[in-house]
Amino acid sequence: MYKIIESFSDYSHFKKPTVNAHCGYAFPKYLSLIMTFCIFFFLGYNFYQYYSVLIWKGTLLFQACNKNSPVVWVYAEKTTHLQHVINIFEQTGYVAIAGITPPKKWDVMWSYTFPFLNNFNDLLQKLQPHQKVNHMPGIGYLTLKVYLASLKKQWIPEAFVLPEDKDQFDLRVQKFPNKSWVQKSNNHRGIKIIQAKDVDFQSTNSFIQEFVDQPLLVDGKKFDIGVYVVITSVEPLLAYAYSSEILVRFCKHNYYPFNPEDTESYVVGDDYLPVSEMPSLKSYYNQFKMTVHDSLFTYLYSIGYNSQKIWYEIKRCIAEVLIEKQVTMQKSFTGFLHKQNFFELVRMDFIIDQLANVWLMEINMSPNLSSEVHKLNALMYEQVIYNTLSLVGVASHLKSQFSELDVASSDRDIMFATDQCASEECHSMCLNKCRLCHHCLSEDMRMFLKKAFREHNNKGGFARVWPTVLNASMVQNEFQLSESNQILFQWFKEKCARNDYWCF
Repeated sequence: MYKIIESFSDYSHFKKPTVNAHCGYAFPKYLSLIMTFCIFFFLGYNFYQYYSVLIWKGTLLFQACNKNSPVVWVYAEKTTHLQHVINIFEQTGYVAIAGITPPKKWDVMWSYTFPFLNNFNDLLQKLQPHQKVNHMPGIGYLTLKVYLASLKKQWIPEAFVLPEDKDQFDLRVQKFPNKSWVQKSNNHRGIKIIQAKDVDFQSTNSFIQEFVDQPLLVDGKKFDIGVYVVITSVEPLLAYAYSSEILVRFCKHNYYPFNPEDTESYVVGDDYLPVSEMPSLKSYYNQFKMTVHDSLFTYLYSIGYNSQKIWYEIKRCIAEVLIEKQVTMQKSFTGFLHKQNFFELVRMDFIIDQLANVWLMEINMSPNLSSEVHKLNALMYEQVIYNTLSLVGVASHLKSQFSELDVASSDRDIMFATDQCASEECHSMCLNKCRLCHHCLSEDMRMFLKKAFREHNNKGGFARVWPTVLNASMVQNEFQLSESNQILFQWFKEKCARNDYWCF
C-alpha cells in the first residue's frame, strides 16, 4: 500500500487540486469520470431491474387480457360516431379493436354499415356459436323505405311503388284529389311535399306516399318519436322495445301557417329542437327530472290525450310490422351455419296526428348513437347500448364450474310443474300443451327457450313486444304461425299464466 501511495508523490502524475470559488477543491478529472460512470451504472442497473419486472408483469397482463378478455371488433375506419358504443364495451370488460380487417380473435362484431355486402359474407356464414354480430341478414326488407311503405297496415300512410303502381295511384288521386304527397327513395333522406301532378313516374326504386297533414303539435311544432327496438331472433321471432326512454325531435319552425316550401316546418332535421327547449315540456324534463318519454306523455295526458293508448298502439304497430316481415327476412338466413349469432338494433320513427292516430314513418338501421350535436342524448345512447348488450347476453361473463349458459338458464328453468307431461297422452303424442314437455322439445328448441329465458331476465329497460299476451289479438289463430313461433308463443303464455313477471 505504501508503494502505491508513493507512486503518487510524483507531481507529474498528480496535480494539485484546483480551487473552485463556489465548491472548494475539485476532484481530479479521471476520478470524476470514474465516479460518474459508477453512478450511471448503478442507476442504469436499478432502472433495468425495475423496468424488467414491469415489462414482465405487463407482458403477463397483456397475455392474460388476450386470453381472457372478450374482444369486440368495431368494423369502421373512423370511430368518432361510435365512441359511446366503444365506451360501453370497454366498461363491460371488452377489448375494442377498430378497423376493416378482422382480428384473429373476436367475440362481437359491431358494424355501422351492413356487413353482408362485402368480403366478410363467407366469414359471417361460418361463425362460432358464441360470436355475435349487430346486424341480421335480410334486415333491409324491414328498413328500406320502399319495402316498408309497401306494407298495407293501418299505421303506415298509403303508398305506391313507382312506376308499377301508377294505376292504383291514379285511382287514389281521383278519390282524394286534394291530398298532398311526398315522393321518396331508398337513396335520399330529404322529402318535400308535392301535388299529384308533380309526381315523377319515371323515377325507379322510389315510391309516392300520402302526407300526414294534420300532425299533433306541441307549442306549434311538429315532432316525431323514435323508439329503439332490438330483434334477437327472426325464426322464431323475438323482439323488444326500449321502454325506459325515447327520442323526441321537434321541427325548428312552426307548422302553421303551413308553407310547403318551408321544409323545416314539417321535416325533422339533424339540428332539431330537443324536449329541454320546448316551453310546455321543459319543466317536466329540467325541473322535475322526468325522462323524455315521461315528459312527453305526461304533457299529452294533461291536454286530454290517452297517452297509455298511444304507447300501446306504438308497441302494437312494432309487433305487427315485425311479424309481417318475418317470413321474408327468414329466407335471407339460408347458408348461415348458426341462425342465432345475429341481433339488430333499429330505431322506429313515429308521428301522431291530431286524432291520436299513430303513424310509422321510417325504420332506421344503425340509428345515430353519437351525441356530438346533442350532448343531452349521451346518457340515453349509452343506456340503450348497455341494455342492448345485456339483453343479447354479451355484457356479462360468469366464472363458474358450469357453463355460463347453464348457470343463466338450465333445462329445468324452461319446464313447467304440470302433471300433463307425465300423462299417458303426452307420452304417446306431442300435441297441444304436450309440445312444451321436455321429451317433445327438440334440442334446438330447448336451446332457444333457454335463450328466451336469459333474455327476459336480462332485458333491463326493454319490454318484449313479440311474443306477449297482447299479441293474441293480432292473430286470429296462433296456428297461422310457424311451428317454432307457435311453441314460443305458447311457452310465454304458460309462463305469464303462472307469473305476471313473464307477461311482457
